[in-house]
This record gives sequence, structure tokens and C-alpha cells, in this order.
Amino acid sequence: MRDAGLPVVITTHNYHYGCPQVDLLHNERECCLDYDGGKRCEGCLTAPDPARARRNRSILQAFERTVGPELTVAMRNTVKLAKKRLTGSPARVPRPEDQVKPDPETARGFDTGGAEHPGTIDLGLEVVAKDKIDELGQAPADANEIFEQTSDVHLRVVNIYGERRRAGVEALNRASLVTPPSAFMCRAYEAMGVRPEQLRHVRLGQPHFDQIRRRARRSPYYDARPWDPATAKRPLRVAFWGTTRNNKGFGVMARAIERLDRETRQTCQFIIHAGGGDWGYRKRLSRFPEVSFLGGYDTVQLLAGAGEYDVAVLPHIWFENSPLVMLEHLHAGKFILSSRLGGPVDWICEPGSPEAAANGGLGNGLFHPGGDDETLAACIERVVRGEVVLPSPREIHAVSELWSYPQHVAEVQSIYRGLLGLDPDGASSGEDAAPEVVTTPSDRLMASR
Repeated sequence: MRDAGLPVVITTHNYHYGCPQVDLLHNERECCLDYDGGKRCEGCLTAPDPARARRNRSILQAFERTVGPELTVAMRNTVKLAKKRLTGSPARVPRPEDQVKPDPETARGFDTGGAEHPGTIDLGLEVVAKDKIDELGQAPADANEIFEQTSDVHLRVVNIYGERRRAGVEALNRASLVTPPSAFMCRAYEAMGVRPEQLRHVRLGQPHFDQIRRRARRSPYYDARPWDPATAKRPLRVAFWGTTRNNKGFGVMARAIERLDRETRQTCQFIIHAGGGDWGYRKRLSRFPEVSFLGGYDTVQLLAGAGEYDVAVLPHIWFENSPLVMLEHLHAGKFILSSRLGGPVDWICEPGSPEAAANGGLGNGLFHPGGDDETLAACIERVVRGEVVLPSPREIHAVSELWSYPQHVAEVQSIYRGLLGLDPDGASSGEDAAPEVVTTPSDRLMASR
């Protein structure tokens, strides 16, 4: 296309051009800080058949659009069961580890066991190898900086995977412009050899972000701080939204919950909205009555869900780009406990940091090293003890640099017009005019910083 004289803009949402796994996540368990010239890529993943994967995903998406994620999972399992029966496979007998056992405390009646009791429930469920709960790796707290400052290891080429990275970087350098949604991804691709003049950070805006933001601003609780241990008459509601895929790090949150002492845990209610196979995690956390699994979700549930929680957890173990779920939390005005990996460092600022000045030093989140469940548990404990003030949605918005969808469209349109030799500002009349940019008080506050 470039040889034909056509301008090309590439928006990267992952690391596909430099990593065949796409997430820079070795074995889908730990950050890949050094691919060893391509040697570390060997055996990293078992490649699926592309045609089959696309076909299956297309079918699932069609079902999800029609009946929603929960019924899709049920239908998928029903089809598998019917297929086994039709092919003569023996009926599946429930495994003992998957069956709820009689309550071993039946004889207690109403007796709670006193302060010495751990406050747990024994359902007799067990996690086994078939549940496929992987041990996830831990990244150093400065993993971002390590990756950005070690370009020498990213440019080594010793095999076909190294050649693939070199070809991907050359492709990006041939483009007219590369527009990652996070500044970190710009720096990461620059470390892999993309020329800095090729890169331009374009923040994401989405229509449903704006819906979430409007809901928060219309709420009578927009100026209310959500939870304070000194006055609280209900638990602190801590939520995870996402999937159970390793890269999203739910296993880190599960281990963090297991680390909490009884008092801290019982001061919380953990609300898990996670698509994908969650049965292993449900069994693992079944002894804690403070953990609720609500399954996958769709946009309708997402828009309504802001009233369900006070604090969000973002425990990813890969170099996230500009995660939609993070932006959804911030637009909803929520404080985030986040891994310090990838793009979230461009949005989340901790209490007392210079970047938190716009809301009086309260910030909008706390960081923990990726994969570090002990530090994540400590972050939860800090909030429970009141060492961290949870800001109101208005205060979260004041310190979060977020774009509306019209702002995003105007920026993208400006780029396209500029590359076509037109007025980047869209000053012409008619259909070519750029959409009006909608600003809010916090938008103007951020613009003045």
C-alpha cells in the first residue's frame, strides 16, 4: 500500500508485530522481558488451527449477540454433552471433587464457633489438575522501565522468531503513522526498533465510556466518597471485571483473597464478573462466603454495574496497553488497585504523587507489582484500615485524563485528514467537518495542567 502511494495508519492494541504470542507473555504466565533473540519463543505456545479458531469464535459471537454470555456458555456445554451422547461416549459421572459435600458443621446449629473460627465454609470442593489453574509469574515493580531501557536485547535476532520481530518493526516503520492508545506502548515499540517519529499516542474514547461517565455525573452520589471504615455500616465492595484468562491475572486476586486475615476479609465483599471457565476458581474460593461469582457480562450489565462496587481490582500480568476495563472503572469514578505493568501507569496515580495534585493528592489508585498477590493483599488492607481515602467519582474524574468519544473521533479524523493533505482541523464545511468536541469541567482541568 505504501509502495502504491497510499497513506497507512496502524493502531496497535497489543504487541503482535514484535511477539507471536501477541501479549509479550511467556507461556501465558509471565512477562517476557527478554525474548533472547527469538529463542525464548520456541515452544512458548501451541498454535491452534487459525481457520477453526475463527469459525468457532464467529459462532460464539453470534450466540452472544443473540442470547448474552451466560446462555451462550450453557448452550456450548449442552452441545458438547449432546455430541458425546450421539457419538456413544459414556455419560459423564460427576467427579467427587466437584460435588458439594454435607456440611461438617451441621451439629453446631447456630453456634458460630467464636472468635477463633476462621469464618470459612467447608463445601468439600477440591481444585485438581483438570481445573487448569496455572501458577502465574511475578514481574519486578519496575518492569516497564526495564523493558523500555533494554532495547539491545529486543533487537537481537538469532532465529525465525527474531526475523519475524524485525519484519514486524520494519512494517511499522513503513507505515505513515502508528497510533497506540497508550504512551507506554509507544515507548515499548520504540525499544523494539520503531522510529519515534512514527509513533503518536492517541487515547481511546468509546460511546459506552461516555454512557458510563454520564451515569456517574447524573448520580446523586457523584460528590460522595463511597466508603469510610470509621462510618461504614456495610462491607467494602471490591470488584473484578474481565475474564479468567491468565493475562488478566484473576489468579493473582484469588491468591490475595486467600492471604487476607479473617477481619479484613469479612470487612469486604468481593464481586467477580469474569467470563470464561471459572469453576476451578469458584471451588478454590468457595470457602469464603465473602466472594460472589456473577459470571460473564455484556454491555447492558456493564452500564448498570457501577452501583455494585466501591473499588476495582486490575491484577493483569502482562504489559497491558489501554485496557477498556480500566477506562470503564475510571469513567465510573472508581478507585483502582492495579498492577504496575504497561499502559495503566499513564492513567493511574497514587495518593500523594505529583500527578495526584488535581484532586488534592487523593489520586485514583494504588499499584502493586504484576503477579504479586502479597502486595495486592496489602493494598486491600490499606483501604480497609482507612489508610487510603476513597475519592468521590468527581474527585476520580478530576485526576483522570480521559477522552470522550467525540474527542477520540476528532483526533483520529485530524490524523487522517492531515495524511490526505487536507486541513487537519477539519475547517471545511459539510460532511468533512470534524465532530464537535464535548468537554467537561474535569476535561478542562486536565487541559490546563
